[in-house]
Amino acid sequence: MGLTQAVARAMVDSRRQASCDHSLLELLRQRVYALALGYEDLNDHHELRNDLALQTATSRVETLASPATLCRLEHRTNRDTAVAIHEVLFDQFVKAHDKPPRRLILDFDATDTPLHGDQEGRFFHGYYDHYCSCRFMSFVVATCW
Repeated sequence: MGLTQAVARAMVDSRRQASCDHSLLELLRQRVYALALGYEDLNDHHELRNDLALQTATSRVETLASPATLCRLEHRTNRDTAVAIHEVLFDQFVKAHDKPPRRLILDFDATDTPLHGDQEGRFFHGYYDHYCSCRFMSFVVATCW
């Protein structure tokens, strides 16, 4: 489908290219594929960077990026980057249909995770009557047809 290539093209790479060992596309693929495999934490990449299957999937023969390099990638992103990624995903959705659907239902499925303590990102949810961390999918709705 070329999603990671499209996202890499949509992102601004402000790094000094002469100092880069990894392309933006390789970094994106490494991070996305590791997330898809269930490796959420960047510290997992200490081991994963030498994984031959992940190296093959990212089209890289050499050692993959370190957790610190991936962390810098994530910290360079901003709202404009998020909007650009949403636009890539939305465009892919539009291209997947021969004609526009008559209606589009956005299903926001929040998962309530109760928290006990003062964790980062917590908030009080009135419906559940406790502090929690809710993970949900968000969509940017745009006029496409």
